[in-house]
Amino acid sequence: AGGVGRRGDLFHRVVPSELPGGAGLSSGVQTDAVPPRVLVAGECQTASQLFAELEPAHQEDADLVFLVDSSCSAGADGFEASRAFLQALSCELEMPAVRVAVVTFNHVVTVAAPLTGDRAALLAGLHEMRYAPGETTLAPPLRCAGELLFDASSLAYGVPAAARERSVVLVV
Repeated sequence: AGGVGRRGDLFHRVVPSELPGGAGLSSGVQTDAVPPRVLVAGECQTASQLFAELEPAHQEDADLVFLVDSSCSAGADGFEASRAFLQALSCELEMPAVRVAVVTFNHVVTVAAPLTGDRAALLAGLHEMRYAPGETTLAPPLRCAGELLFDASSLAYGVPAAARERSVVLVV
């Protein structure tokens, strides 16, 4: 059971999640853990389902950075599901008020789409993303997300990204 977002949250529905302390995910993205599935190699992988419920008339200025796992642990199917989710979500966002960046990662970090309010540029970046299996490392893409969000040259409405009230990093 979720509740309506407070204080003008970017998305309408806040869904309880598995975050420490039972915190809700104010981005409006729900992750429903499903039972682990056994991979061919005998490894165990937990899958997630992603969806977003948006209230189009109430989205406010925000910067979102999506980190897309392209490592072996995500697999090609998981990578393509993440791409499809982001393509659908990008069509629902009120851009340019909401700016989005997309970073793919395995042991190498690649900026697929820099922080932009241009939907066409974002969709082009999503289209160009390629699954490139490798080892999973999370610290470098998180560092990259921070650099994208807090780059003083990244301006929106004359306000540096670091000064914007809403900045969210989501790993998909």
